[in-house]
Amino acid sequence: MAMILVRHGRNTHQLSSDLIRHKKRRGTFSSVPTAVSSSAVTMTATVRTDLTPTVEYLFTELSGNAGGTSSDWQESPVYVDDGLSASTTYIYTVTVRDGDGMLCGISDPFQVTTEI
Repeated sequence: MAMILVRHGRNTHQLSSDLIRHKKRRGTFSSVPTAVSSSAVTMTATVRTDLTPTVEYLFTELSGNAGGTSSDWQESPVYVDDGLSASTTYIYTVTVRDGDGMLCGISDPFQVTTEI
């Protein structure tokens, strides 16, 4: 059984590949991370209707730059990261899991720079 690493904020979790479902149908953004001010970024995951009724999304900030935060697992496909630093680049991914706790693949990372 293969193990994979999933990063959530500054924590890394090791998961069995048996928990990964729909490898070819990974998380995606319907609205990529976009700066809405000098201190906030908004993004929207593609809503998954092909999974069990309860679908959750995990938005992960990867740059480690000041103010950047990851979400907890949430039912809303929309995430706003605020309290960011002006003119700073942040990188985000989204991961999706179904009601059985099975994970889809992680999205490609998207980077965004906050306004001046």
